Amino acid sequence: APFAMSTRPSPDAFIGARTHSLVAAYSSCVPALAIGYSIKARGMARDIFGEENYILNASEIDSADTLINGFKNVFDNREQISDQLGQVIPDIRRRSFAAGEKLCEMLK
Repeated sequence: APFAMSTRPSPDAFIGARTHSLVAAYSSCVPALAIGYSIKARGMARDIFGEENYILNASEIDSADTLINGFKNVFDNREQISDQLGQVIPDIRRRSFAAGEKLCEMLK
């Protein structure tokens, strides 16, 4: 619910595997470690960061240390990641709304 999201404090960082949880984190400029089990996480990372940063392939997580080290990387770079999200997300949001508007026009 939008109201619930807006009244809760943002976390310093996030770990997510589901696409919509990562979209929510990224769109709120919350740094996130994506646990990628499909191409969606890699595609979002390329769109946002220009490369596949801050992703762990689910099939390659072989120990708790792998997950801890991945999250530590995100946490240690959280200010830089948050700043980058703040620069990129407004444009992604504009392009998304423009695509929706174009689709609505096409369906009229």
